[in-house]
Amino acid sequence: MTRYVKADIQRAGIDRAELERIWSVTNPTLLAPHNKVKNLLMMAGKFDEIVLPKFTLELWEALGRPPLRWYPCAHYSAFFFLGSMVREAARFFLDHLPG
Repeated sequence: MTRYVKADIQRAGIDRAELERIWSVTNPTLLAPHNKVKNLLMMAGKFDEIVLPKFTLELWEALGRPPLRWYPCAHYSAFFFLGSMVREAARFFLDHLPG
């Protein structure tokens, strides 16, 4: 689904190094030190080519290694795990309600 975006970027003459510099401001690890959430659950696709697993692990480290659940999917195929993800998130939040 992103091949058209990639084609536009390449047509504009932007190389990978320039693209990484441009997109670096969107890196969530930059904001991780300001995270105030105490009970955080991360979910990620084991085969994601949009948000690479190495970046998920980088954010996981920056957030202090909260629980991380890997699903056997890529970015868009996570849709097929939506029910499981919602149930897992609901269970996590219910288990961590104050009081």
